[in-house]
Amino acid sequence: GLATPEPVLLTDAALKVLPEPQPEAAGAG
Repeated sequence: GLATPEPVLLTDAALKVLPEPQPEAAGAG
């Protein structure tokens, strides 16, 4: 999400395949 050290280049689809789905990232889009 906003607290992610890496640039926000991943889409919602990518966030879902991540081994650690973050609730913050899910809403960040």
